[in-house]
Amino acid sequence: MRFMTRKRTFHALFFFLMASRVVEATTATPGSGTVAIIGAEQSTVPPSSQGACEIINDSGTISITVNGFGKLLFYKKTLGIYAPTGTTLATAFAKAFNTDPNSPVTATSFHNVVTLTAKGSGAGSNNHTVAMEAFLVTVKHPSAEKLTMGPVFYDVYTNYRRDQPISPGAQHQIALPVLRGQEPPVATLQAAIFADGSSWGDPARVQEILYARQVLSDRLSEVSALLQTIAQQKPTREQALAAIQTAWDAKKKATPNLPIATADEIDEIEAVDASEESTRTAQVYYHVISNLQRNPAAVRDSTDVTKFLLRMSGTLSHWNAEIQAAKPLLGNPK
Repeated sequence: MRFMTRKRTFHALFFFLMASRVVEATTATPGSGTVAIIGAEQSTVPPSSQGACEIINDSGTISITVNGFGKLLFYKKTLGIYAPTGTTLATAFAKAFNTDPNSPVTATSFHNVVTLTAKGSGAGSNNHTVAMEAFLVTVKHPSAEKLTMGPVFYDVYTNYRRDQPISPGAQHQIALPVLRGQEPPVATLQAAIFADGSSWGDPARVQEILYARQVLSDRLSEVSALLQTIAQQKPTREQALAAIQTAWDAKKKATPNLPIATADEIDEIEAVDASEESTRTAQVYYHVISNLQRNPAAVRDSTDVTKFLLRMSGTLSHWNAEIQAAKPLLGNPK
């Protein structure tokens, strides 16, 4: 399920992802999640008021979308139906979902929090018994097309030791930028991969996640071998850094740079693949170079540098082994 709301205090949109839990092996509970509406009515006195008591109150729209089904409310201080507080907006959202027969969820409100629960159980309500290890979200800014973001990847293998598996029943949120005075961006969950290798969503988007893993695996293998070759030369720290940088520069020149003509094309498969080639290459080379630069006192002579290079090569190989063992198994490299 996908839950979205504008968090007005910090002008950010939070995308909530929840992997629903299973109570018993044969009995599944419907997927559910919560949305907290945080913020307070704001106002401003325009410079043109010239001392007059003129106050402009904040107004706008706020929306919650669940699996493509959404409700939008207008808030304004002078509007009596929906007073712009978190509590009254939460109450209004609950009523809007519950009174619509086409709504895929039921809703309850408590203070400024809306709890949404799928009307059915099973795969349609995101029930799963194993952890989610990766997902892909696309983001669109309806009123600012030039600032449309590319896909957001969450993956325990490509974002090594940063992203963690999302257990069944757990909730994860990512913050998305919101432009002041502009419509909130629309976040859409496109695909997810679970620890047992099963997946959900658009098959092409699932392949994007796997392609990012494959590209990273290729780079890890290449750089691990490169570090071993440089280590055999027993270089100084400066020589090692120069050799690694030269290899990175050569790789950047060889990486295709697909031009993106419009903002809408940033989410298309070819554009994403080209971006992943560049991103994963930079990820590995930067990881090695930054570690070698971080503590020069620890690599003062060629012996220290050689040990570091071999140790880093082993680390990259271990990382690659985890990617190769992940489910579903990767196919042939592109």
